[in-house]
Amino acid sequence: MERIINKLLYLLIILSIFSCSDQTGDPLRFGVTGLTQNFDPRFATDAASERTNHLLHCSLVRFDQQRKPTPGIARWEQLTPTSYLFHIDSNVTFWNGDAVTAADVVATYASILDEKNASPHTSTLSLIESVTALDQQTVEFILNRSDALFPSYLVIGILPAHLIESQHPFHSQPVGCGNFSLVESDQSRTIIEQRYSSRELELIRVQDSQYTCAETAQG
Repeated sequence: MERIINKLLYLLIILSIFSCSDQTGDPLRFGVTGLTQNFDPRFATDAASERTNHLLHCSLVRFDQQRKPTPGIARWEQLTPTSYLFHIDSNVTFWNGDAVTAADVVATYASILDEKNASPHTSTLSLIESVTALDQQTVEFILNRSDALFPSYLVIGILPAHLIESQHPFHSQPVGCGNFSLVESDQSRTIIEQRYSSRELELIRVQDSQYTCAETAQG
């Protein structure tokens, strides 16, 4: 039930951004019962972190309103029961303007599959035998067994390869390629900003949340 509520909140946030954004220059404010504990999508497991990370990070695959896997930043083709090619959109960038490439995808999934990193997603993705960059925009996944649900497992946010290598603290200093970027976060609130409109969204920790445009527009 908690996950369903958080999914509904996520959709409400998106709808409010577009329906209320022209009413005031003030941040949209939402009361939430929990704030993000970890901004690193490779390790976050709590519902609040999942909700915010979906806004901050982009992924190869996303779910539509019917919870069916659909292309996120990449379209895919299945070559054999155990091999897939993912073709990354060429216009996707991280917050600093760097293009998201196949190398970033490989680095993200390789770090998850590395057991010494203890990612909670390692078990689910253990069917991946290899992940290889064929060129700047193409990634090949080879599986050790067939699984018709495989594309739906690739909803984890992609991170910059060079920052993974340098062990950047993504958990507190995220670097994403989603439609929102982090402005600031502490124990009482998280503020994120829509990348192309500079409209801010403020998530405030409260006991009993109410989510309406009228309330969020108040200063």
